[in-house]
Amino acid sequence: MNEKIKSKIKEALSAILPISFIVLLLSFTLVPLPADSIATFFVGTILLILGMELFTLGAEISMSAIGQGIGSHIAKSKNILYIIFMLFILGTIITIAEPDLKILATQVSAIPSYVTIGAVSIGVRYIFSNRIFANYIQNKSFLFIICFLFVNFCFNMFCSK
Repeated sequence: MNEKIKSKIKEALSAILPISFIVLLLSFTLVPLPADSIATFFVGTILLILGMELFTLGAEISMSAIGQGIGSHIAKSKNILYIIFMLFILGTIITIAEPDLKILATQVSAIPSYVTIGAVSIGVRYIFSNRIFANYIQNKSFLFIICFLFVNFCFNMFCSK
């Protein structure tokens, strides 16, 4: 069997089996279930493992090539402003496309969803750009993170009202 397939099966097993074990343990102890429900759960668990393995394998095969191509193109540039700008754009696209963020944005009814998505997108872009800039100037990571947290703390103090 291909090594990639084996590693993806191990990934899926390590993600799904602990939760499945807990559910089975609870179904045998606290909430007894009929035998057909447990059989359905077993079949569902096997199909979930297979589906997760195929999904992660397909995502890795398709997206790795795209990511390596974009990353090598951006890295070839010696212009730090170009690199920061491209990561700024990539951070925006990645954040806006994130389905969990869209769900989170709809959970808070007091704030429009586009404001939540925009704020998180700005934060991700800020972190991407600053990390690349810090690596470019060979800044100490610890000091950079402390400064970043201090700036965020100051923003929170003034924006919390």
